[in-house]
Amino acid sequence: MREAFRASPSPTSGAALPDTVLVCLGGADPTHQTQRITAELLALPSVRLVHAVVGGAYLGWTGLSAWAEDQPRLQLHRNLSGPELAALMRQCGAAVCSASTVSYEYAAAGGGLLFVLATVDNQRDIDFYLRSAGLALPYTSAANVLTSPEAERLTSRLRQQQQRVFDGLAPARLRQEFRALPLPTAPFHLRLVTAADSEQLLTWTNEPTVRQFSFNPTPVARPDHEQWLNARLQDPNALLLLAQDAATGRPAGLIRFAVTEGEQEATLSYLLDAGFRGRGLAPLLLLAGTRRLLAQFPAVRHVVGHVQPANVASVHAFERAGFYRRPAPADDASLTYVWYGVGAA
Repeated sequence: MREAFRASPSPTSGAALPDTVLVCLGGADPTHQTQRITAELLALPSVRLVHAVVGGAYLGWTGLSAWAEDQPRLQLHRNLSGPELAALMRQCGAAVCSASTVSYEYAAAGGGLLFVLATVDNQRDIDFYLRSAGLALPYTSAANVLTSPEAERLTSRLRQQQQRVFDGLAPARLRQEFRALPLPTAPFHLRLVTAADSEQLLTWTNEPTVRQFSFNPTPVARPDHEQWLNARLQDPNALLLLAQDAATGRPAGLIRFAVTEGEQEATLSYLLDAGFRGRGLAPLLLLAGTRRLLAQFPAVRHVVGHVQPANVASVHAFERAGFYRRPAPADDASLTYVWYGVGAA
């Protein structure tokens, strides 16, 4: 998207209502649907104002502008710059857009009740994505939705979902995925921890190397461990996953997550069995565990892990897995790494 649309969207407070509708079917609108769509919208009693936007390549401008002279609820715009279009989009609580980059731009600018129309065949994939992800509705539903008493509620719902996806972090998400691409397939599978794993987990927890790099190096007493494990197994916001070697079935490690009450962020910690260290498995465990967490808790937007700076192996593991290092004061006792998820509605 253009630079004017890359920043995080503005808050939804004071957001535009769906009685003001944007029509933007691409700069050229090669199938000449702008006038037809605009006329259909102006026929709806719930539509107060329509802003129709075309580009310099639009060939029907003379006819469109002549027709618009008799439409007092219509404002025409031609050849808007990126900042000008972004500002106009924020005034429109609803929009009819081609299933192209302009739909992404509307959602990124603040969004609202987005109706998509695939004007050419190569837009069908984007049309399917926007509708199936709950980011847009088909244009064929526009008349019913815009005249419905639920229009404002639907506008708010779509806007919230759009702002979860178009939050200014798309480049970061792409970079983390590309950094993780060279990793091989994990030679283990993950399963949920059960009470029967208590002894194995306690052995790992008190292993000297694990305690050395723990933020609390004191060995854990068995009663304390059992009480902790029992509480985690009953906690709906906790996820404990044990990695089992695919070839031998041996327990290879543990990754666990604590999800915040609002399900916006999850904090992880992990460890590997001594027999499985030095084989490059830590980034695979981090990535596999994080993907499992996000599948189970789709509303989570950030997965974070805290590492002691002296734990060089763990630092490298987070970086190889694609996690970002959060900026922190120089005197901070730990490093924080984050994976950006796409929160669901």
